[in-house]
Amino acid sequence: MDIPDFTLPEFQKLAINLGQIGRAHPEVGETDTDKILRNLIGRSLLCLPLLIADRPLMDVGSGVGIPGLILALARPELKVILLEPKVRCHGIIRWLANKFTDLNNLKTLETTLQKVDFDSYPHLQVTSRASLDWSRLLDYLPPASQPIIRWSSPDLPLKNIKIKTYLLRVTVDFQNVCQVFTWAGGEKLFHVKQKEWKKYPDINYEIITVPGDNVA
Repeated sequence: MDIPDFTLPEFQKLAINLGQIGRAHPEVGETDTDKILRNLIGRSLLCLPLLIADRPLMDVGSGVGIPGLILALARPELKVILLEPKVRCHGIIRWLANKFTDLNNLKTLETTLQKVDFDSYPHLQVTSRASLDWSRLLDYLPPASQPIIRWSSPDLPLKNIKIKTYLLRVTVDFQNVCQVFTWAGGEKLFHVKQKEWKKYPDINYEIITVPGDNVA
């Protein structure tokens, strides 16, 4: 998946609307359109090359729709499920989504991760910008859910995790916007994405663990 320009009109429109609620909602925390475009929308788009093109995406702890709503706008062919337990956030997601008449690939679930019926959502890929740690994600997500992509930092602590997949730290830099992710996926998927990432000079990764490792 290529990375679109974060200054495209649809993202400008979203940034303006996010700016209207920025002070009242810590999920946004900004009112300046340019900062929202760069820090929220631009960084969300950077995870696109880490995804699989034809798998539904569940955004866990989506808040007001970051990054899930942004990714749904960027890729109309991608089915995106926003998982968020807070009622007030769902009202904002609906308000934002209604600004875009052709946003038909978005679904919201008002529940927690541990209450999701994953039989209804097989073979998901997952993003999480929220504060859910790896141990909780790996406890509740079925093994078929991959890749799992979590917003990260270079010094992210990883403790007491039994790894059944490859776990990578991936840095993506595009249009002078940079974001670090942690990425989990099986061996076959890892090798597929490894080949794809060679097309992107601004994607760098390091292998943190391989299947069977235990992070103590």
